[in-house]
Amino acid sequence: MLNYLIFWVDGLFLYSGQVIALPRFFFGLFLFTCLSGYSQTNIYFEVGSDQVDAKGKEAIKKLVANFSGKEIAFTVKGYTDTTGIAVHNFTLARKREKAVVNLLTSYGLQQELIGFSCTNNISNNEISNAENRRVSITVHEMASYLAKNGSIILAPKDIKLKVIDHFYQPDLISNWYKNKKCRSPMPKGEWRYADVEIQSKEDSCRFILVKIPKMQTGLPLLFTGRVNYGNINWKSYADNFSSNSDFGWYRIPIYSDYIALNQYVLCGYNPSVFLHIAVPNVIRPLKASLVSECITIPAGCEKDTVTLNYSSYAPIDWSALNLKIKTRDTVFQVPMSEFEVVSKINYSDGLYILRHRGNWQGFFKPKEDIPEKRRTFWQRVLDLFR
Repeated sequence: MLNYLIFWVDGLFLYSGQVIALPRFFFGLFLFTCLSGYSQTNIYFEVGSDQVDAKGKEAIKKLVANFSGKEIAFTVKGYTDTTGIAVHNFTLARKREKAVVNLLTSYGLQQELIGFSCTNNISNNEISNAENRRVSITVHEMASYLAKNGSIILAPKDIKLKVIDHFYQPDLISNWYKNKKCRSPMPKGEWRYADVEIQSKEDSCRFILVKIPKMQTGLPLLFTGRVNYGNINWKSYADNFSSNSDFGWYRIPIYSDYIALNQYVLCGYNPSVFLHIAVPNVIRPLKASLVSECITIPAGCEKDTVTLNYSSYAPIDWSALNLKIKTRDTVFQVPMSEFEVVSKINYSDGLYILRHRGNWQGFFKPKEDIPEKRRTFWQRVLDLFR
């Protein structure tokens, strides 16, 4: 859809997309079209050349001046004619792009606002070789999207995208593994994360701009492609090109249909304390846990071993807890202070192999209604540890 536009440069007068006056010397230098959301300019070259002539330089200079201070982005795509070797043409197209980009930046345009070296710039067999020897400069009008975390996303208006906000509720480390009655009040939550879902098919030239308040330190951590938190190879960082101390500007290439902004992800492992607690294999625990009045850490049971782990970030002293074991007949607790460390392996924050030292008697408390035969069985168990 053509927009109504009056544009004058070096005698070229366009109104509603129609050429009203076109000087002879100007023909072939560049073509300006105005479409919904973006405008396009073509800079033409001589055969085998990557040099921009004087008229082309003046056109680029005026192009930058016309859009100075506006929220725009540029896409630069180089082409060659259909003659010659493909490898040579590809290299020549890149050189032409670079020549135009250098001129755009020399006239005051930030390079972060320019996308170039695209993948879909194939010469058109339906136009002449003279028209194919060009660099196409597309000026994209940008739309602004405000995320709830304070970030501003600028994207070309013809890109369809969706901003998905995520609420973050921080947790107190001291609350980890605590029972509800012992937990401290939770800190106030906030809108911290924002995902950008690209809903239109894009090429490697396209990008979005993200303005992020500096108060959000350590950002952005970016993911391209569908977010896979277990695969750190997707991770990339963006450089801040803003000199303003209040916010950062980041240029995010669109390589896929999904970009996650401002993600805090724990890559690698979470430091943990591992406990392997040896118990008599005749006990056969059904459930086990480390407990106190405030803390419950569930454990697993494997034959004669109770295994568990907890984050070393949590302020827990395992030796001050009780080992709670449930069997088919009873539930009993053994103070962890009664255990000794058989070995400690330097894995994460420690892998402890523990066994009970001394006598287990007094910790097994069978129910009163257990038959005498069962009492004899438990007595035999106790005798093993005397």
